[in-house]
Amino acid sequence: MAVVRARNPVIWIRRILLALGLLGVLAVGLLLVAYKFGTSGLDDGEGDTQAAAKTEQGTVTSGEGFTFVQTIDGRQVFHIQAERNLRDREDTTYLETVILDIFREDGETYRVTSNNARVNETTWQARLEGDVVVSGWGDLELEARAFDLQQGGQLLVSSGAVEFRYPPNLEGRATALRIDRLTDTIILSGGVHIRSVAGAETPMRLDCERLVYRRGESVIRARDDVFIKFGNQELSTRALTINLLDDQKSLRSLRARFDVRGTARTMTEFGGETSIGFSGESLELEPSPEDPTSKTVKLEGTDNTPAVLKLVDAGGLGRAMRARYLESRITNDQPVFIRGSGEPLVIDEFLDLPKPHPLRQVCANSVSARFLTDGSLSQIFLEERVELWNPDVYISGGSKAQLGIASGQVIIEGPEVELFSERGDLAAPRITYTRESGLIRAESGVRASLEPGTATALEQSPFGQGQGPIRVESEEAFYTSEPSAFTFSGGVRAWRDENLLLAEQLRADESTQEMAASGGVRTLWFTTPKTTGSDGVRQPIEVTADLLSYHRLDNVVIYSGSVRVEQEKRTLTCGELSVELEGNGQDAKAMTCRRNVEMIDPEADRRISGDVAVYTVQEDRVEVFGEQVLLLDSQSNRLEGKYLLYNLGAGTVQIRSRVPELAKP
Repeated sequence: MAVVRARNPVIWIRRILLALGLLGVLAVGLLLVAYKFGTSGLDDGEGDTQAAAKTEQGTVTSGEGFTFVQTIDGRQVFHIQAERNLRDREDTTYLETVILDIFREDGETYRVTSNNARVNETTWQARLEGDVVVSGWGDLELEARAFDLQQGGQLLVSSGAVEFRYPPNLEGRATALRIDRLTDTIILSGGVHIRSVAGAETPMRLDCERLVYRRGESVIRARDDVFIKFGNQELSTRALTINLLDDQKSLRSLRARFDVRGTARTMTEFGGETSIGFSGESLELEPSPEDPTSKTVKLEGTDNTPAVLKLVDAGGLGRAMRARYLESRITNDQPVFIRGSGEPLVIDEFLDLPKPHPLRQVCANSVSARFLTDGSLSQIFLEERVELWNPDVYISGGSKAQLGIASGQVIIEGPEVELFSERGDLAAPRITYTRESGLIRAESGVRASLEPGTATALEQSPFGQGQGPIRVESEEAFYTSEPSAFTFSGGVRAWRDENLLLAEQLRADESTQEMAASGGVRTLWFTTPKTTGSDGVRQPIEVTADLLSYHRLDNVVIYSGSVRVEQEKRTLTCGELSVELEGNGQDAKAMTCRRNVEMIDPEADRRISGDVAVYTVQEDRVEVFGEQVLLLDSQSNRLEGKYLLYNLGAGTVQIRSRVPELAKP
């Protein structure tokens, strides 16, 4: 995330704070100088010191060209020199134009200069004032108006603003500095500001009200209105803690708490910009001990305010993840994966406009996201109580889901997943939704409800008579939006009121207004007015066949392959059945059977065969045509002709040797 590149600023801040710690060494040196004056009253240097007699102003001794060298085991530790020294009756030593050199075992030398220094041996108080400058840590320099040594030399406090420079790129200031030698703590306060200078290769900025460095614990803490910016990455919070490794150079961990916010921006190779934004109550960053290029970032929200991670690609497509807990692994400054848990867990997809335009939303109890090597999002995995909202559909009830970012495909698994849309509802153990194509696939046992007006190819057929939605059950289902079509397969059962269609596959295309069914087709539907039997009960028309097709524009239903029609115990079989519909598409006007026609009326004990049979529904009569129309009855009577008219209501039969002029097969 945005704090990943904060490693270099952390090192710079640490160096500044370590240099401030040198002032503690200066304080010790000044106290030793005061002690030397108190015990010997003589100059230990090599300059032209002149002892002075007691004066009216209370001066005990004074001199020019003061020098003092402190050694331990023969090695110089520090060296103090001044152009002038003076000691008064109050055991206070005054130095003018002071230069302090501090020698390290590694050969480096640090220098502290000031206009004046004042040290009291009795009270162990000291003061440096007048352009105090610390230098020698590379190009690092610190400057203040004055420093006071208090509490017996254990506390060093600036009495004014402190400024520091780290050429060629860094400079800063603070209102006050405090160094506590007992706790080995350095404190910058009253408005701490660190900046990179104009023209720096990577701009850097740190602001806070208080910066604390505990050297013994290797901890840096920033408090109140903390803001860090490094290049195109920034972080703001109310409290920041940086833990360093024992080498004082490498980051062990970083933690931000209270109102954490940040962003990171990266330029693509084509000149576009991608960004990562985050917010939460706390953030933790831990580098991997095995891989220095890899880091773990943890973001935590509260009961009322979730943690948020927002990613926006160069095209302006954004995704925001909200959860109680978010965890990410980052390698080579690119996210590898993200995990989220804790309610509420929501992923919003949107167009990053001045007023963001929502595209879809996903909810779950936990989530994990995978990224490609270029840092682009690859896949998102969700678990428990999965829900998806899209302007076209709403899906809920999943126990797990997978979102393919490049494919735009969502796979949600049950035990029972429900999909709701304007076209209708689906329920199945597994649903796949592809947003770009609008393709919906339901598997492993489907229940569907098609809303009125959304499946007209089926609704305005004889099988769609009635009120309310059309219900469908099958093993599998496919929906497409362009063109608007659906396919059900595997034990299909579709019904509305008492009308029924069974098949192995059912397809409908709204753009062509066509419907087709195949594999053991069986339909059950009523005519208007409803046909009633002798007992007054409504009698449906039942048709079975291998195939069924419906052309709404032609207003015709065609059955083919082993066609069998049943109504009120009568059966009619043939090779193909064409049902001509009334204008509303739901009422049958005429039914025409062709090829190997045979009709059986068990109550009248009649069997009729021919080439073509036409059933005129409203007139309740059947006409049979053919080169040999044959009628057989229970009395073994056999009548033949080329035309037969059977009045079903009256039960009368006419057979002729030729076709009447008005009759049409």
